[in-house]
Amino acid sequence: MNSDPRSIADDDLRRPGPRPAARPLERRRFLSVGGVGVLLATLIGCERSSPAPAVSSTPSADAPAAAIAANQGPITPVQMNVMGWPYRQDLFENVLDRFRRLNPDVEVAFREVLNDYGPRVEAAILGDAPSNVVLVRESQAGAWWASSLLRPLSGLASFGQAADKLFPGARGGVSANGELAGLPFYSDAIVLAYNAATLDAIGAGPPTTWDELLAQAQTIRDRGLSRWPLSLNLSPKLNANLPWWAMVYAAGGSLRTEGDDLYNADPADPTPRLLRMLHSYLVDDLILDPDFGESSYSEILDGGPAFALVGTYFARVAATVRNQRGTPPIGFAPVPGLDGPGVATAGWTPFYAVPATAPEPDTSALLALHLGGIDGTGEFFAPRFWAMNEGLPPAYPAILENSEVRARFAEWIEPDLLKSVLGAAKPVEALWEPWYDTWEHWMQDEVLAAIWGRKTDIEATDSINRYAHGLSGRTEFGG
Repeated sequence: MNSDPRSIADDDLRRPGPRPAARPLERRRFLSVGGVGVLLATLIGCERSSPAPAVSSTPSADAPAAAIAANQGPITPVQMNVMGWPYRQDLFENVLDRFRRLNPDVEVAFREVLNDYGPRVEAAILGDAPSNVVLVRESQAGAWWASSLLRPLSGLASFGQAADKLFPGARGGVSANGELAGLPFYSDAIVLAYNAATLDAIGAGPPTTWDELLAQAQTIRDRGLSRWPLSLNLSPKLNANLPWWAMVYAAGGSLRTEGDDLYNADPADPTPRLLRMLHSYLVDDLILDPDFGESSYSEILDGGPAFALVGTYFARVAATVRNQRGTPPIGFAPVPGLDGPGVATAGWTPFYAVPATAPEPDTSALLALHLGGIDGTGEFFAPRFWAMNEGLPPAYPAILENSEVRARFAEWIEPDLLKSVLGAAKPVEALWEPWYDTWEHWMQDEVLAAIWGRKTDIEATDSINRYAHGLSGRTEFGG
């Protein structure tokens, strides 16, 4: 499995599936299992005077759960587990250790899923041994929510208060029609990566529009500085074609209409313009690398292309590789727009959710809150821990205002740029529709068909609209 935070294992099941009966949350039990400090304490925000957490961090000795356990005497531990794809298990165990220390009456383990992620987790949710908490991404969110496989968490005050502190795009990535489905341990967004040395060689700064990028790319190519100055990873994705979504959002565009109504695409709309532009980049301007595969994310590190669309986490990767191999310096900027600077970008927000069938649902909610929000001391420990120790961009803007966190991220990306990009990010459209995964993959194929010239920009745009119209339950395909 790819260990990149952008990726998980396999496609989810697209069948609705049975709707399991949800076990009710019991406030009394939730308060008695280390949650007292969470539910009754006021959220104190993310700017704290204590140092940012490091791998060796341990909870305070006067943690609420520890005091409760001391008064209760010997107890039988509650057995719990988290189901997810493996990513930096060494760091994740530190997050779990924090929970174990704050909740000595709970034992929690990790259930690793390497392949066929969606089907296997869904089978576990519907089976005889469901997990307490599961990790969710785009290709599962809508289908699982529509099938009532995930428990709404909006009813608990601490969840709502934590969610209110998220970046708007991250909040949209964990909320379905106003209902909170979970909390994230990080959130990321697409930016433009550029070879700073190459731009210096032609006396240019990062482009703010695609016309500027074209002019720079042609100069770079003509001077022999790069065979293919622009590299875009537009190959089919399991979860979402985020570089494409970022281009649409930066241009002020959308791929859905209100109510998924039918419409005939206007050549002046952002989507047809972008498709025409990319086709021209490929076959006329000869600046776009025809290899749209996974290598597009890494080729820029070796001095190949001058431009690529990547997640901000890539900045940390680039800094690490440069320190190890002396590769060219990579700069980062917002995604260009069509008629002016880009106005938005695409973001993604993996989150921890509680299955509807989870045993010990109250304690499960407490664990999800710990993994994606605040712990029993009221601290945003896990999101800040991942930011400090792995460089995962935090979903909570206040974490980026912490001086230690800012200093850490400044090692590879400008913190103000990061905060601005995360603030402008939006989740992919149709994320919470049960048919999202089907439509997303249809859209990915149509985009490639238009870029390669197998369809016109209008044909592809209309096809994307009509497929969403049909999947949404509308049947009047005329007009």
